[in-house]
Amino acid sequence: MLHLAAFFRGATEAEARAVNLDGTVALAQSCVATGVPRLLFASTNLVYGPDRGRPARESDPPAPVGAYPISKEEAEQALLDVPGLDVCVLRLAFVYADGDPHLAEAIPFWRKFLPGERIHLVHHADVAQAFGRALEAPYRRERIFEPPRPEGRRFRRETRGMCHGCKDPGSRSPDWSRLSQRQLWRGSAATTP
Repeated sequence: MLHLAAFFRGATEAEARAVNLDGTVALAQSCVATGVPRLLFASTNLVYGPDRGRPARESDPPAPVGAYPISKEEAEQALLDVPGLDVCVLRLAFVYADGDPHLAEAIPFWRKFLPGERIHLVHHADVAQAFGRALEAPYRRERIFEPPRPEGRRFRRETRGMCHGCKDPGSRSPDWSRLSQRQLWRGSAATTP
């Protein structure tokens, strides 16, 4: 089961909780009741909270601020406590698509960032690849991931020459099938748009 639903923009605290936590728990209970063995949950990297002074790591304790990240972190914890359900949480960054109007909407917010402060963006195609890998992966002890991670330079170095049939050879769009699961899930696979 892929769980991608969320209430984000404009949600009150009660609405965010009803959709992002209560709805998620109800879905998980339905999965168990009907014999669905695995649930992949789209969460957010906002659960790490602001002002860490460095990019967040999957092992960092959550410190969410605001209704949306708080409700997503509570849903993560609730899911991980559901017996009989293999849960994989993917903490996504700002997901965008080609021509996405949300990028333009976010620019005024990003202009308030301090010099050197970074925004982690992830293309929807990379999210699809990450969910595909998670669906195919065997049960894992580590169940919370942040795909792709923000180590862009390292990723480009590891994927040099992996672009096969790219329309734009300078795009460095990797052939994801050549990345091992360890590279994808343990922090090597990050793209910079």
